[in-house]
Amino acid sequence: MYTEARIAAKVQLEPPAGRRSSTFHQVRSLASKLALDAGYELKVVQHAMAHENENTTKVYQDEHELPHDQVAIVFTKELLGGDFK
Repeated sequence: MYTEARIAAKVQLEPPAGRRSSTFHQVRSLASKLALDAGYELKVVQHAMAHENENTTKVYQDEHELPHDQVAIVFTKELLGGDFK
């Protein structure tokens, strides 16, 4: 479903030359790392990732240091399928 979601969201499907598209787990891992970097407590990130064990969440932090580019994402009414208020 990850690929289908990327297609539906019109996210870049072809990575730059020499790079591969990210996987669902790479994105999930990066999100957890950025959440910790932003100051969220490990227990909060653990809960968000649905890990039963805190050590599992720590593994994501220790072994999944991924290079990434910061991008601005704008959700338009067209992308969201309507106006939400």
